[in-house]
Amino acid sequence: MFCSGQPNLIICPQGNILNTVLSVYSHEADQPLPQSDEVLVCSQHTTIDQLDIFWRRALFDTSDRVYCLVNADLLDYDVSDKGERRLEKHMEKATVLGNQYKLVVVCSQENELRSRIVAALDRFRRPPLPMGRKQDIRKYLQVKLKVEKIKGNLKPASHVDFDHSSVRVVKSWRAGVGKTLHMQRQLEDLRVLNSGIQTEVITIPLHEKVIDLDAVMEIFLQSILQPGHIQPRLFHIDISHEK
Repeated sequence: MFCSGQPNLIICPQGNILNTVLSVYSHEADQPLPQSDEVLVCSQHTTIDQLDIFWRRALFDTSDRVYCLVNADLLDYDVSDKGERRLEKHMEKATVLGNQYKLVVVCSQENELRSRIVAALDRFRRPPLPMGRKQDIRKYLQVKLKVEKIKGNLKPASHVDFDHSSVRVVKSWRAGVGKTLHMQRQLEDLRVLNSGIQTEVITIPLHEKVIDLDAVMEIFLQSILQPGHIQPRLFHIDISHEK
């Protein structure tokens, strides 16, 4: 399905982008979900430096990992143009070195005719991936997000979830129906599970119409614990709904 040692371009409807990315990784059931350095989700704000760092990581990594560039069609034209030329340069060097890299580029069919990246990589186009059923994708995520491991007497925050999942989406179309209260009760349960150990909740409000992913990641980076320090915490991503 994919070819090693060259890019693999996949075009699909915008609504299938995330499922396509999951399908890239889910064919190996024993592998974890992709790590943050394996996937770059592009936007019009993605810089040429971010794109070039990703190209280098993908083409010169020898760990046999799969790298996925998502929403490449949303890149600014100048970034796409410079990024395409730098990719060609890196590909030539990787070929000389004999690197059998695994690179997947995912674009939406709605923007493919306006995308510089799609035009440049069209010769590497692959057939669309078959979409798994929603229940299969849900089951795959349930398995990957489940955390059972206990370190000593410390129970992970996932143990306050009814399915021991490290991620839980609680949603409603109306305000004031108990979503925040649910989070507060989970924090109370976490404190009961780990009596005498400091626990906290870190809230990330997302109330704007356009989400700044860099700002969100900055909050996560600021929340990284020191090496060797273990502390069960809840991250509350509060997303507002607009009609």
